[in-house]
Amino acid sequence: MSNIPLYIHPYPRWAEYRDVFRRVKVSDPKLRDMQLQPMPAEPECGRLLAFGEHPPFVAEYALIRRAPKELGPDLARAILRWYCGLADDKRITGYEDWLSRVLGTEVREVA
Repeated sequence: MSNIPLYIHPYPRWAEYRDVFRRVKVSDPKLRDMQLQPMPAEPECGRLLAFGEHPPFVAEYALIRRAPKELGPDLARAILRWYCGLADDKRITGYEDWLSRVLGTEVREVA
């Protein structure tokens, strides 16, 4: 089984949250067999988990502002399922949301 990169921003904060996400991962049958490899997020990484701050580059991300003790298992599970492509979540910051925040005006994709 290959490792799936789990991109984190800022990476040093991962140590605070690691146990919360590990407990959820091993208890969820859909996530249990996935091998997630935490690593620092970088531009063009795609999806990432952002702890406490927005990334300085465009990405789709779950902005996690709650402290590890306040991050419940249901929310942690929803975040990991979104990250692994198993579920959608309206709370995720997408590309349009990121650009709108940075530019200070609403941005919409035109197909």
